[in-house]
Order: sequence, then C-alpha cells, then structure tokens
Amino acid sequence: MNRFELVNNNDDIGVTIVENMFINHFMPMARGDYVKVYLYGLKCTQNSIEDMPSNRKIANTLGMSEADVVKAFRYWHEKQVITFMHTDKRNYVIQYKNISTMIFTPEKFKKNGSYSETIEYNAKKQNLFEDLSQEFEAPMDEGGLGRPISHQEMEMFSDWMEEYSFSAETVKLIVNTCLVKRKIKQRKYWNAIAMDFHSKGIKTFDEAAMEFNKSDKRYQEYQQIFKYLGLNTRGSFITKPEEALADKWLDEYKLSMEQILKACDETISTNRPSFKYVDKIIYNMYINTDKDTKPKQDKYTKIQNNTKKETIQSDLDYEYYSEEDIERMMSGE
Repeated sequence: MNRFELVNNNDDIGVTIVENMFINHFMPMARGDYVKVYLYGLKCTQNSIEDMPSNRKIANTLGMSEADVVKAFRYWHEKQVITFMHTDKRNYVIQYKNISTMIFTPEKFKKNGSYSETIEYNAKKQNLFEDLSQEFEAPMDEGGLGRPISHQEMEMFSDWMEEYSFSAETVKLIVNTCLVKRKIKQRKYWNAIAMDFHSKGIKTFDEAAMEFNKSDKRYQEYQQIFKYLGLNTRGSFITKPEEALADKWLDEYKLSMEQILKACDETISTNRPSFKYVDKIIYNMYINTDKDTKPKQDKYTKIQNNTKKETIQSDLDYEYYSEEDIERMMSGE
C-alpha cells in the first residue's frame, strides 16, 4: 500500500482553498476580524503545521486580543461553518466543515436546514446593503451622503437584524427616514432610533412605519425648539434627554409652542443656550408663579442695601428748619 504525504517546509509557498460558498454568503456579513480568524484557522487545516497555534499566538499574529479570537471562533460556530469545542481550560478542537457538502448533500440538508435559512437571510442582507448603498452615494443635495456605505455601518445594520430581529425592510425604513426625510447623517442617532424601537418591541416594517407616523408631529416640535435655540449649528442632533424635557413641557405642563419659544427668548443672555436652561426658565415663568422666584442677594448687595437704608433713615432724623429760622440764625438773633 502506498502512502502519500505533502512535504512543505515553507509556509508561504502553501495554498489555502476557500469555498466560494463562504466568500459569497458568509464572508460579506461578518466582521473583518472574524474573517481573518476564519481564514487563518482554515490555513492551519490545509497545510502541514508541526505546532498548531494557540489562540494567543493567533491573536498576536493577527493583531487582535485573545478574547476577540475566541469570539470569532464562537461566531463561526454559531453560523455552523465550524465546530468549536473545549478540550481543557485554554485548548480547543476546531473542526472546519465543508459548507457546500452540508448544504447540497440531501440527508444533511434536512438535518441542517439552518444553512439554507442562513443563505437566504444573508442574501436579504446583501440586497439591503446594495439598496442602502445607492442612498448613501446619492449627492448631499439630494439627501444622500455622497460616499459609499462604510463597513461599520453595515455591521450596525447587521446587528439590528440579528440582535433586534428587524426585517431588512425595517432597517431600510429607519435609515431612509433619518437620512433622507429628517436629514440626520449621524449613525449614532440612527442607532438610538433602532434601540428605542427594540425597547418598544417594534420589529416589522408596518410597526416601524406606524411609530414614525405617530412621532412625526412631535419630532417637528423638537426640531422647532432645537433650531430656535440655534443648537442645530453645533453639528449634532437632539438627544433623548432633550426630547424628554420637551415632552415634559408639552405633555405635563401642557404649554403651547408659543409659550415655549417665549421662554427660549430668555436664553439670549447666555452664550450657551440649552434645554436644561430653558427648563429652569419655564419652571419659573409658568409653573412656580405662586412662589418668590427673585434671586437671593449676595452678602455684598445686602451690606450695600443696609447702608443705603441707614443713610436714608439718618436723613429723616435731621431737624427741619424753615426759611425764617435760617434767617434768624444767620442774623445772630
């Protein structure tokens, strides 16, 4: 019986075969660091390596933390393209699977139906990113960003779908509403909207559309106050705490927009207007009207006032002389 062995003393000369199924359907949706870990491990399975690298060595080689390397392997384990198993506290067995075989072999296809679901899911993501790319690359005067969609943005949208169970249509609606309709270009704001929807149990397109419709009038009120204070020039957007204060004025205090803007006029005296400052003005102007809201006098002012009062009193204590009395005094009478 013959025995065949591949001898390669130079790791750089070896070749690593990557399935197109992985490149087309799994790689585009994964973080860049996770792809690096997958490819490095795949190379280890296909090339003769005397000492298999530990997670620490992989981390040092790829410029990552050891914890992130473990997270990457767990990510691919969840995607069912590898099996990641403990042997002891710091050692693992990592088995790479042939993705094509798992999908197209009938008996395994039935057992691992999640593969077909993953491919369909990733295809929806890919279509979503292609649609959003067009909106991002549109000129700024047309509501776009005039640039390609970034990898960080793709990761964020992917997280919405995976962690919040948003449909691709829901993700697109959030981005379209924030970017095109509300002209907000900061992805921090988009993420705040997504987190708010998640906390309210909103997942589908119809639920998100209904929530946006319900909040449109209030959002316009937020923006009216925001712009009136000149805060739109700070290159930011209204925050959740600022929205909460505006809600208090409108819902709890039941003030009209005219009353709120009148309070905003009082911020002219400060170089740094803010919702908190307006909140104090509103409280003193409309809510605390039955109480003495005059500012307390400092010690120096009190001393001045007391001195002035004593002087006035002294003036009042002077003896009063008529013109006739003064003439007699001057004539020596």
